Amino acid sequence: MQPTRTLLALWIGLLAVPAAAQSRFAVQVVAQTSGTGGGGIANPLNALGAPQGSGLQQGSLHVHSLGIGGSLTLELGVDAIDGPGADLAVYENGFLYGAEVFSEAFFVEVSSNGIDYARFPSRYYGPSTGFAGALAAPWGTFSGMGGCVPVLANATTNSISPFNPVVAGGEAFDLADLNGHPLHTQGLLDLQAVRRVRLVDAVEGVSVDAYGQLVWDNSGAFSSADVDAVAVIQTHSTVSSTQPSVELYLDPLGHLVLELTDPDGFADIVQSQCKASYNLVPITLTRLRGLMPSVSSIPNGLRMRSLTPVQGSGRRAMLSVSAVDTTGGFSVDQIALQG
Repeated sequence: MQPTRTLLALWIGLLAVPAAAQSRFAVQVVAQTSGTGGGGIANPLNALGAPQGSGLQQGSLHVHSLGIGGSLTLELGVDAIDGPGADLAVYENGFLYGAEVFSEAFFVEVSSNGIDYARFPSRYYGPSTGFAGALAAPWGTFSGMGGCVPVLANATTNSISPFNPVVAGGEAFDLADLNGHPLHTQGLLDLQAVRRVRLVDAVEGVSVDAYGQLVWDNSGAFSSADVDAVAVIQTHSTVSSTQPSVELYLDPLGHLVLELTDPDGFADIVQSQCKASYNLVPITLTRLRGLMPSVSSIPNGLRMRSLTPVQGSGRRAMLSVSAVDTTGGFSVDQIALQG
């Protein structure tokens, strides 16, 4: 007789490592599928713990190469939950080549029962025939994928928070993007109890994004994504009914919108601790308002909006914004802009 999904999930849960139960990073390698080629560093244990980024100009060697089409499944030390803004961050070892990023893209999938995995909606904005040997891709070419933003946070050399992609780099993921996923609607994915993350290398010119478009990155025919770390931004210890919320999105007309709210009122947000970065370059709130000068009040906060559509504007960037309230509540969001 085959065991039920519930029994399998319970059995899988017993395999977690109790000593690492409070870590907000990946704590255990659950499964690995090695692809061909790759970056030459085959050590999945390198993907556990905090990121060890090497900055804007070079990629870290403390990584695990997925191999072309390979995958890595990791157990998180705590549940990631759907809180305000982004809930997870993933770190690869991309780096700048000129003004663009050497990108090796991978898909990100999550599971709450250890059996069923939902893939985050992904989108490739690059040329339909690839980069023709280019060594880098414009910022914002990939949305809902990892491997496309350099990593500044390094647990051994600096104090940059690995839970804030505004300053840490890497890609942020919002579990709310999976609200309509069939696994969630069927009760097989609990967005308040995500414990496993699976990272799947995107095969250049073969894999497709959520819109059916072929994905092309800078990995070429012989390389693949190199995983550094996975971090939990929002978990049961960080989410509260009074924390602020940061939401970045494009409205139906293609305008860039930022909503900053707090249940205790906008005055509860500590503006001096709000952070923003544009292609990982810190920007001031004044500059942020320059991007979105149309400001209006909304319940418990404000909405900022660009005057003209970003889509079609030629603007290419990764924009990240975070906010902190007077009690230390935190929220962050990130958006890929590829006009």
